[in-house]
Amino acid sequence: MSARKPYHFGLLHARCTKYTKPVEYDRICDNITTKDMNVFLQFGDNVFSARCWRGVAHDEARGADVGVVIPSIEVWHNSSNTTLMASCHTVVKNGTTVR
Repeated sequence: MSARKPYHFGLLHARCTKYTKPVEYDRICDNITTKDMNVFLQFGDNVFSARCWRGVAHDEARGADVGVVIPSIEVWHNSSNTTLMASCHTVVKNGTTVR
């Protein structure tokens, strides 16, 4: 039985990618605050973080089809000290609102 090659993983265009040999790099990101953040939204190669009390949906996904607008519905609430992580098609920060 032959030994299995170890796989290493990295990010390429915000997607997890498998490499067959180690990739070495240093990533230094200044001024990124995650303390007390409970919402993380990924958009492309960016991650937006926020401290929120609730998450509200304004449209409904339809698989590969375009989503449809729905009446606003709460989809997440921070009542149980949880974290919301999502991958989004667009993210807009406007004052104290993240959409």
